[in-house]
Amino acid sequence: MRAGNKLISAAGFREPLSVTPLLASKLFIQAIATNTTLVFVGDIAVMAATVSPAGIGLDASDLLILENVDLSQVYIDARTANEGISWLAI
Repeated sequence: MRAGNKLISAAGFREPLSVTPLLASKLFIQAIATNTTLVFVGDIAVMAATVSPAGIGLDASDLLILENVDLSQVYIDARTANEGISWLAI
């Protein structure tokens, strides 16, 4: 089991949850409770743009569960810098 946090350093620039392959049979992703805007989760094409967003948008404290994933292939993007998610991989 591993856990971590991921904050977007600059709005509109997607980042992977891990820079190296990390396989998880279950991945729990929760938007940080203090986020003020949506955080988007998806593949390398994820985009938090207000006009044409791509991915799953999470409001503060929303939870997303993924199965059989590589964390290096899961990306997040945020509309506001220094907002993000917490994750738990099993």
